Amino acid sequence: GVERAGDNLGAVAGPLLAAGLLGWVGIRPALYLAALPGLLAALAIGFAVRQARSRPGPSLPARARLQLRRLAGAGLLPWLAPVAAFELGNFATTILILRATQLLHHGPTGLAAATVLAVLIYAGHNALGSLTAPLAGRWLDRGRARLVFGAGALLYVLAYLGFAAGPRGWPLLLLAFLLAGAGIGLAETSESTLVASILPDQLRGSGFGTLGALQALGDLCSSAVVGLLYALVSPPAAFLYAAAWMALSLLCLVLAGPRRAAT
Repeated sequence: GVERAGDNLGAVAGPLLAAGLLGWVGIRPALYLAALPGLLAALAIGFAVRQARSRPGPSLPARARLQLRRLAGAGLLPWLAPVAAFELGNFATTILILRATQLLHHGPTGLAAATVLAVLIYAGHNALGSLTAPLAGRWLDRGRARLVFGAGALLYVLAYLGFAAGPRGWPLLLLAFLLAGAGIGLAETSESTLVASILPDQLRGSGFGTLGALQALGDLCSSAVVGLLYALVSPPAAFLYAAAWMALSLLCLVLAGPRRAAT
């Protein structure tokens, strides 16, 4: 929960700074300036790697394996089904910002002003995610991983339905963003906990690696499909498609059945 809160809290400062830059220098220069934090991050990672190499660490096995057969034997695969469905509906948040910008760009509100307002609303999404994650962690410590994950998926269904409806006013858009922010704070925190609660210590590395690969592949596929639906069919169709995956995630969670380590 604390780790997820830190990740979302860092994503609050970025949109706020971006909103100021958009109003000051415009969209294209702001994108160029956004490369600077990435460069600083690369330098920091390089320094951290150099420091880590200078310290003795545990010896690595001669051959690294994901041990998928042992993961399946430990009962992980049924719990990866709801996670996979969730990630297939969890597309890039830039599409949310695009949707908000287009909905806010009407009447006297110009494109630049609509973009700034959409980015500020997105900052609220990340702020609520950073507040929700530690609360999710407390619930998870009480053995309620399935409940927390299911709540996150349900909030995403409601958020996507709100984006599909296409409200023109910023209050309803803010509500949709906040629902998604709370959903990601709950779901991402509980995904790792589901893996950790099921697997023994010697399999958790492989389990987290499998989870990370599933998250990355699901996010790639969902962003590609939702983006195509958004451009070629309609924005409501794209969000309804993503909401259907979140609903399927809830169904898979119910069908997985109770388990002592992940109830």
